[in-house]
Amino acid sequence: MNQKEMFSLDLSSNRIDGAIPKWIWQKNLLGLDLSNNSLTGLELPLPNDHSFNIELLDLHSNKIQDCLSMAPCFPQTFNQSCSEFVSPILGNLTSLLSKANLFSISENNLTGKIPFSLCNASNLGILDLSNNQLSGVIPTCLASSNLGVLNLENNKLHGPIPPTFKNGCSLQTLKLNKNMLQGEVPRSLCNCKELKVLDIGDNQLNDTFPYWLENLSELQVLVIRSNKFGGPIAQLPQADSPFLSLHVIDLSFNAFTGSLPLQYILHWRAMMIVENNSVLNYISLSNSSSYYLDTLVVMDKVLYLKMPILTTFSTIDLSNNNFKGEIPHALGNLKALIVLNLSGNSLTGQIPLSFGNLSKLESLDLSRNQLSGEIPRQLTSLTFLSALNVSYNNLVGGIPQGSQFDTFSNASYEGNAELCGLPLSRKCGVTNSALPPASTSQQDDDSTSLLDWKFVVARYCSGLIIGLVAGQQLFWKNNRYFGYILRIRGSKQRKGLKKKHHNRRK
Repeated sequence: MNQKEMFSLDLSSNRIDGAIPKWIWQKNLLGLDLSNNSLTGLELPLPNDHSFNIELLDLHSNKIQDCLSMAPCFPQTFNQSCSEFVSPILGNLTSLLSKANLFSISENNLTGKIPFSLCNASNLGILDLSNNQLSGVIPTCLASSNLGVLNLENNKLHGPIPPTFKNGCSLQTLKLNKNMLQGEVPRSLCNCKELKVLDIGDNQLNDTFPYWLENLSELQVLVIRSNKFGGPIAQLPQADSPFLSLHVIDLSFNAFTGSLPLQYILHWRAMMIVENNSVLNYISLSNSSSYYLDTLVVMDKVLYLKMPILTTFSTIDLSNNNFKGEIPHALGNLKALIVLNLSGNSLTGQIPLSFGNLSKLESLDLSRNQLSGEIPRQLTSLTFLSALNVSYNNLVGGIPQGSQFDTFSNASYEGNAELCGLPLSRKCGVTNSALPPASTSQQDDDSTSLLDWKFVVARYCSGLIIGLVAGQQLFWKNNRYFGYILRIRGSKQRKGLKKKHHNRRK
């Protein structure tokens, strides 16, 4: 093989192990995909003359680790942990990234700190270091870079979120979840007008609700679950149309107080419009040379599940906070909702009749509150409802029968002493054998335990598979250099490859 004529190389999803060989780094190489293998490290030394043209480097889902004999992160006479040093793998690879647009080394075993030298790769649009064991603080220069995607989720990073997001910030996706970050959410994020996905959940952030994010008109996903946020959520938004594009919001497992944020709910227009579910639209970032499919990690009681973020996937999780008062009737206007979780609060009053309008709802969890009254018969019209939990409230009367309600078990209703009817063993009296009409005295007041994702994700399994396959295809299709993709699978004649390359350059 004439390596000088190799412009791109795809060896992904094979069974390649060992170290990435030195010979693979050629100056003409524009794209290299070695993802989904069993590679463990690098053969050193790497070229360091910064004259390489590589624009896409994808090493995700391997077994690459620091502190190997081939790339020790400190002399063997030292007794420090690798986490106290800059990751040698990242430190070495930065010499190849001066022109790179996409660099992914997620789902490996990197340790140590993120090198500031990564910020010298000024052309980087997508940086994915997620699902490693990187430690230390986030380099402030990454916040002031030209990145469109910064994904550092599921590492061991600590300290504050950098406060240096600049005017004209081009970030569309910022994922810092599952780390040990502390402090407040920096207000400089307001400069990222194109931000679509913000996931800072599962950290140790201590702040009030970042209401100033309401001005980000492109924001579609906001996840701040499992932190130390507290206090009431402002009832008087400053923006005319706050969170206009939001369709996923997860504030669960914090310490928010007061009533549910009615004035925000009234403006969540993206959740009011039911789109054609036959068209799978994903949140993604694409430019002239790279494609990145955004994913969302959702948690079941046992499993973590990753799925592409569909623009038609609308979910509200406000569970496990200290919200009080009645459930806003206005929630019934969010007709695109698929998941609604208000469990583990101190909500009172009745279940709104307007919930019967949530025709796409698949999971409803109102458990562990102080709700009273009857279960509205209107809920029987929710033909997609596959998970219902109203346990441990003060509900009374007969359980609605028919439709999806015939599939729910005792666990959906336990802890309500005055409920009766199937599936409970407690039968309703003769006068109550026919289900009484829903109460008309309920006022039209205007208006999350973990989501029961088993039932919800089941509906999207096909979309997940299609999305991942389509994402991989688009990933390569949108790279303008991957018209030259060379797949090494058996022998290919050099002459044929050379001719193909010559014709394309015409």
